[in-house]
Amino acid sequence: MPSSPSISVVMPVYNGERFVVEAVRSILAQSRADFECIVVDDGSTDRTADLLTAEQARDSRIVVHRQPANMGFRAALNAGCALARGEFVARMDADDVSLPERFERQVAFLRQNPDVGVVGSAVQLIDQDGRRGRVKSYPLRSGLAAWSLIFFNSLAHPAVMFRRSVLESVGFYPAGRAGGTEDYAIFLEISRRSKLANLPDVLLLYRTWGGNMSHTRWQAQEDDAVRLLRAFAADTLGVDLTVDDAIALRGLSRDQYPADAQRAARVGAIIEQLARKYTERSSTRADADAIRTDAAVRLWLLSAVALRRGSPSASSALAAKAFGTSGSSVFVFGAKALRRVMRLGRG
Repeated sequence: MPSSPSISVVMPVYNGERFVVEAVRSILAQSRADFECIVVDDGSTDRTADLLTAEQARDSRIVVHRQPANMGFRAALNAGCALARGEFVARMDADDVSLPERFERQVAFLRQNPDVGVVGSAVQLIDQDGRRGRVKSYPLRSGLAAWSLIFFNSLAHPAVMFRRSVLESVGFYPAGRAGGTEDYAIFLEISRRSKLANLPDVLLLYRTWGGNMSHTRWQAQEDDAVRLLRAFAADTLGVDLTVDDAIALRGLSRDQYPADAQRAARVGAIIEQLARKYTERSSTRADADAIRTDAAVRLWLLSAVALRRGSPSASSALAAKAFGTSGSSVFVFGAKALRRVMRLGRG
């Protein structure tokens, strides 16, 4: 193992015997070889420990750290981060697969963009048997990635690479109540002081199956995400959101729309306010334009919702807000609506 690897991989695992070997070997197969792979065994009771011992014997770049008991995902993440020696810290889950060019591409991007603190990528979903499904893409521009955190988690956590200095500056992963929202919490925190970005290419195969934390604890995670968003909006942006406000904002990305026109109007006013805050914080005109366009598309959507809920006046007011935010956004909204109709038609 090199005395000072460029990259430290942090991979927590708990009872991961089914996929952990495949995950580890996808790290060992990277085109960039100057890494250490820190696997944190969080008190597994299955064959995980034996499998990791065998893999460690095959390659000295694998570092196995065993927690004294099952202490939880955040504790395992922070234990791995504390051991990391690399300039960059790559996240990895024990049931996913990193594609061979991942580290090479992400390190190159971070070296070329010193103001970016964390970079992710697109991911492709796979099932428990490794069959590939749809591709999930994320916002590429730094301003849009930060803005999008209002509505959804704009980076795929197992696909990200951090600067270790940025991780240390935020004190690693902050505490959460539910478990599983550590990624959302740290991305919000990093967005206060550094830039976020994503690469357009698929660099990770993301496994969805019954053992995923996101499958087993979704509602608890969503409740915690609402709490985190409200605290961030108040502390960082000076915007007070009610629980219903935060639920409504996050619901837009899951096709969960306000139940009446009055509610749609309130959500629209919040989006308009938040868009002003973010464009003021933008470091480039291109970032500000991307935020305005995205905000306006969401306002057009709410205008359509208000019309469907029986209020032409509220619909017209929201449409005016949308056009005032970004005049060209109507074409973007129209293209998105057309793609949606075509997908529904194929379904």
